[in-house]
Amino acid sequence: NVTKKETHDPQNGMKKLLRRLRGAFKVSTGKEDLIDYLEDDVVPNCVVFGGPKEAFTDAECETIKDYLNKGGSALFLLHEGGDKMTETNCNTVLKEMGISVNDDSVMRQVYYKYLHPKEVFIEEGVLMPDLARKKNSITLSTRKNAASKEGKAGPYKTGTGLNFVYPYGSSLTVSGRAKPLLSTGPVSFPMNRPVAAAWEAESTLDSASGRRGKLAVLGSVDVFGDDWLDAEENN
Repeated sequence: NVTKKETHDPQNGMKKLLRRLRGAFKVSTGKEDLIDYLEDDVVPNCVVFGGPKEAFTDAECETIKDYLNKGGSALFLLHEGGDKMTETNCNTVLKEMGISVNDDSVMRQVYYKYLHPKEVFIEEGVLMPDLARKKNSITLSTRKNAASKEGKAGPYKTGTGLNFVYPYGSSLTVSGRAKPLLSTGPVSFPMNRPVAAAWEAESTLDSASGRRGKLAVLGSVDVFGDDWLDAEENN
């Protein structure tokens, strides 16, 4: 989506990500009215909001919720300072799913690797061990090859196995059916707060697709930006 003055899109800030996705997915840019293309006969499988800087209307909020409840998927990539700094209202959409972005900035308390304190290196932030395990099995080849790589990955404990840089991002509050995926870890401030979370609908209202709606939220759009995608294990 590029209708909310997003700071990152396939032509600006996410060119590297686009090149990697094109091998397996058809990526298009939603320039027309958000309601129109989410209520069209052929809706996208996943809508990406790359750092919105403009508020959603009440009708757009309801359309996004309806899209998710009917089996759609959405990825919200946000900024430090939350809605207050960006003057948007993403929490209006997210709170109903048990996720909200906080009006703060994640910072590293001790210098390590990256000069700016808001360019946060996190090495003990994995809350779902499967994330670390499956990073070694994600592949565009056969399932057999993927399973083989996963078997070699070995066991992972919570907090280990995936080092990432979290630049200029905010923390999240997660409750209800939503699940935290990544955290700030024990060294950053605020400590051990969620920075990535996911939600999945209990059931689908769309019997034709059979899919359950999914929502993922990451408090830093820069994690997947051109300047940071190749840093540590962000990719």
